[in-house]
Parts: sequence; C-alpha cells; structure tokens
Amino acid sequence: RVDRGPTPRTPSYTVSRVAVPITGVQAGANQLEASASYDDNDATAWENDGKLSTAWIAYELGKPAMITEVVLKLNRFRTRSYPLIITIDGKTVFRGDSALSLGYFTVHFPPVRGSRVRIQLDGRSSEKAKHQEKELSGKTLGDGVGNDASDKRVSGTLALIEVEIYGPVGNA
Repeated sequence: RVDRGPTPRTPSYTVSRVAVPITGVQAGANQLEASASYDDNDATAWENDGKLSTAWIAYELGKPAMITEVVLKLNRFRTRSYPLIITIDGKTVFRGDSALSLGYFTVHFPPVRGSRVRIQLDGRSSEKAKHQEKELSGKTLGDGVGNDASDKRVSGTLALIEVEIYGPVGNA
C-alpha cells in the first residue's frame, strides 16, 4: 500500500544477538556426519549410535566469544524430550529437559566466554506425545529427519538437525 508513505530509511528492527561461527566439531559417534548438525540444512542431521556413552557432540568456535544462547533443532522435536547438559569450556550453562516444540528449542543463559560448546544427553530421552497431528492435506506432520518409530535405540540417541550459537551484539 503506497498510502502509508515511503519505506523508512532506518531499520524497523533492533539486532539483539549475533551468530558465533562454528569452525569445527567432534562427536562421540558418527564423526563424518557431525557437520550436518550445523550445515543450515533441515533435511540433514547428526545422531550418535544409540549408546549413552557416545551421546555427545562438541563445537569448536574460531576464537573465544561471549555466548548467551544455544539454539537446537532436535530430531523428533514434536514427540521426544531430551535431558541435556550444555557446557562451555567445561562450565555447565544448562542442565534440563528440552521442551516439545514445532522445531527449535532455545537455551538462554548469562553470558559466558568460551571457545568450545559441548552438548550431551544426560540420560535417556522420553516420548512425551503421540504424534498424530495432520496437515490440511491429510499428511502427517513431520517430526524431524528420517525417523523410524520402531527403532529401539531412540531413547539413547542424541539427534540434532541444527545447532546455532549466539552471543550479544558487539561480541568480541
């Protein structure tokens, strides 16, 4: 609508966070697929081999940075809750269960400077909802990447579709 006048010359938003680049990754299992957890592609994912001892992944940052948020898109995000521990350079910034969601689960915490973010499963995940929702077309709504409900390893599996790490504006 042109009756509202010209487009404002200044942004109509305020930047509240900045992405902290991930430069490398180590995983407890399936190392070759680990980069799929931060490739900005919702059709790919990393998961461990179903053993709690390998249910961890660690992200290397290019340099130490202030970190205030970790955003996760966990596989089976509509139906499973994951007990997680997130550490930055060995300091625990989150210990708790992920919430069921329509995709992303955001963990906020006071700023911590570090260069390594580790996410690990702190026990077995649990099914919190039976997934029966359908789209208008009748197709069942998705719950992540390549899920097999009959897979008995699921409760010991940490499965990440996407991980994003953020810090405050002006992060250095």
